[in-house]
Amino acid sequence: MPNWYGGYRVDGMTTEDASIFTTDNRAVTLGYFQTMGIRLIEGRYFDARDRAGAPNAVIVDEVVARHTWPGRSPIGKPIEAEHMIEQGLVLVPSVVVGVVEHVSNHSLTKEVRGQISSPFAQNLRGGFPETFVLRTAVAPMSLVPAIRRLLQQNTTPLAMDKVRPMTEYLDREIAPAGFTAMLAKLFGALALLLAAYGV
Repeated sequence: MPNWYGGYRVDGMTTEDASIFTTDNRAVTLGYFQTMGIRLIEGRYFDARDRAGAPNAVIVDEVVARHTWPGRSPIGKPIEAEHMIEQGLVLVPSVVVGVVEHVSNHSLTKEVRGQISSPFAQNLRGGFPETFVLRTAVAPMSLVPAIRRLLQQNTTPLAMDKVRPMTEYLDREIAPAGFTAMLAKLFGALALLLAAYGV
C-alpha cells in the first residue's frame, strides 16, 4: 500500500482547481478495505475485474465524492487520477467504482484531505516503501517472526520496519487529548478547593 498525495481532475474542473484540490492517494491490493474495516457507502470494492490491462478503476472517499459531485452519485463517473508510469506520476483516465467512508489518517479531529485509491495491479509504485496491514485473531506481534521469515525467503529479500499494532497508532493520537483532559480535571479540582475555602 504505497501512499502519496497529489491532484486529480474531472470534467469541468479548471487547471487551477486541479492544483488546489489535492488528495491522499493509495495503490491498494484486493481486500485492503475489508481488512481495515473501511465501510463501503456506494458501489463496490476492488475485485478480480480490476487487473492490469483492464480499464482503470478508482475508489474515492466520501470527502472527495461530496466535494466533486455534490448531491450526485460518483459511481461510473470519469476521473483523471494519479498513476505511476515510467515517466513518473501522471493523471490517467479512470472510472469511479466505489465510495468509502473517510479514514482519519492525519488527525482524529480534522478532515485534512480526501482520499483516492487505485488497484495495486493497475498502479505499481515500484521503488517506494510499501505498507502492509493484517487483521489477526491472535496477538498481532506474535506473527512478526513468521512474517519476517517469509519476507527473507523472497527472491529479493525484503526488510521489515515499523511493525506496530493499530492500537499503538490510536493511543499516540489520543494521548494529547488525554493529557488535556487530565489538566482540566486538575484545575477544576483546584478551583473547587479554592471556592470551598472562600478564596
